[in-house]
Amino acid sequence: MKGNRLENKNISHKENLTEETNDKIEKLNNRLNNIQQSRENFSKITNEMDIILTKFDEFKKITY
Repeated sequence: MKGNRLENKNISHKENLTEETNDKIEKLNNRLNNIQQSRENFSKITNEMDIILTKFDEFKKITY
């Protein structure tokens, strides 16, 4: 009887650890997705800024 309880506790503990691990993995995956999205957004903004600066330089050349 006592051995069964210990076995059940161990299984329960392992299930809990697995659940915690899965939660942590999910959080890390979410964080990774957020970082990747931020990089994409930054890249888009950088490209748009380059376009704006190029247009501004062209405008300056025309007006001076």
